[in-house]
Amino acid sequence: MDDLGQILRELKIDCQMGKVMTNNFWYAYDICLLASSIRAAQKLMDACYDYANSHDMKLNPTKTVCMLFEKKKMYNKET
Repeated sequence: MDDLGQILRELKIDCQMGKVMTNNFWYAYDICLLASSIRAAQKLMDACYDYANSHDMKLNPTKTVCMLFEKKKMYNKET
């Protein structure tokens, strides 16, 4: 699975979380994809789908979840 991580990194689609820029996190056989737009998320999912097909792997769509987080609003402390 390290090669899938490399493929995702090479797409140059990153999402900034604090000071970290990344597009994926892994835990055992689960992967969390991070993107700053729907189009970018689709490209990451397409790469995972292509990888799974070329390695005779199956993805489980019933366990797939999509979450949207809005950008944190910065407020001026003086107002």
